[in-house]
This record gives sequence, C-alpha cells and structure tokens, in this order.
Amino acid sequence: ATFEHHGDGSTRIPTGHPEDGCYMRAHLWALQMRQAGVDTQKVFVARDSSLTVNSANALGGTDAAPRQVTWNYHVAPLVQVDLGNGGRTVPMVLDPALGLGPVPVDTWIGAMGVNPGDYTINTAGDVPPGAVPQAVDPNPGADARVTIASLNSMMSAGNNVTLLDTVQDYDKMNRRAEDTLRDYSLEMQRREEFRTWHDNTADPAVQQSMRELYPNLHATIRPYFHEAYNNATTTEERTQVVATYH
Repeated sequence: ATFEHHGDGSTRIPTGHPEDGCYMRAHLWALQMRQAGVDTQKVFVARDSSLTVNSANALGGTDAAPRQVTWNYHVAPLVQVDLGNGGRTVPMVLDPALGLGPVPVDTWIGAMGVNPGDYTINTAGDVPPGAVPQAVDPNPGADARVTIASLNSMMSAGNNVTLLDTVQDYDKMNRRAEDTLRDYSLEMQRREEFRTWHDNTADPAVQQSMRELYPNLHATIRPYFHEAYNNATTTEERTQVVATYH
C-alpha cells in the first residue's frame, strides 16, 4: 500500500519500520479501506509494563535473527469478517507491520506478549457491536487495555484513547507528519537492502559482524555505509567495508 506524499508522490507505507509510526499507518490503512466501502475501526492495545515483539524488520534484524521492539501501545485497523458459517462476524486485525495476516484480536495482542485474560476491553466513539470481540473475563490485576475505536480516535498522554471531533480532523493532523512517514519509508528500504546483503553473504562471521554493526550505525552514517557497500564489487571489498565501519 502507498500514500501520496506532498512532494515525493506515491510512497510506500512503511510496514518495515516497527519501532514507530503505527498510528500513521493504521490511520492510512483504515481510511483507505473505509473509502473502498469497508466498515473499519481501529484497535488499540496498551500496557503499563510495555509490549514487546521480535521483528525481522527491526533495525539490524533479519529473518533468522529478529530483534526485539518495545512499545507503550500499538494500533492497527480492525474489520468484521464473515466466515461463511452462519455465525456472527469475527473482528479481525489487519497489521502488515507484524506480518501475521488477518488475525483475531487475541492472536494480535498475543504476538505482543499479552495473554488471554490479561486485558480489559473497551470502546471509544461510534463502534458497531459486531466489531467488539468476545473476550474472556479479565484476570485480577490484568494490566493491558484493548480499545476498539472509531477512526477519529488517537492515543493521548497516559495511554488513554481520546476522540477528535471528526475523521477529517485526525487526517489533517496525520498529514502534518507526512515527512516523518516518508523518512520511515526510506529507512525501510535501506533495511530491506541490508537484509539482502546479509542473506547473500556466505561467511557466517561476516554476517555476525553485519548484525552487530548495523543497529549501531548512527542514522546519519547509514546512507554512507550503503553507498560504500553498493560501490564494492567483490566479496573482499564488501568485507572490508563492514570491517571499516565496524
């Protein structure tokens, strides 16, 4: 999926930048689905003790060696899916950033370390009953909070979901962050390039050096590393680039 950046035109929504940007991605995906005629809400999860995922898309991560990402909260679009069995529709989360495909809310929050019964569930805004999942009774001391909310919702201070007056108000606010989303998209492309280099490197020792090096490169230095690595034409030259920046 893409969005229209005011200067760069069609730009990929950065699913491969899990550290930040979920609120922008969720809004764009939800708005695009709503415009296509799909009734869409947002689902938020927050926990005081933080949420954690292991992601190959994290800075320095690979498919074989994902790295941990920590969040105070996370948000994604939610739609109601008819399973064709005559039963009620099932709320399903669409979150390409986690790479899970459409999944029930329990599966989605489980990927972030929240077990069934360890959360409470609430709604915010105009939410149809079918969008609210059937959940088990929360355990005493459940510290995670799931909120099914309308598209004009946002996470505010204290991890509380609040509502703006209209979806258009949120969209205007989101558009002011277009440059940040564009930068995350460029960073996602660099990470994809890094993983390709890593996976095409035959020497496990060099792979290890790359995984150690890359997340410790300052953001202003990484483009120069990419330029140097791309200009290297032999295995020996690429190994030397890694050693030089290490």
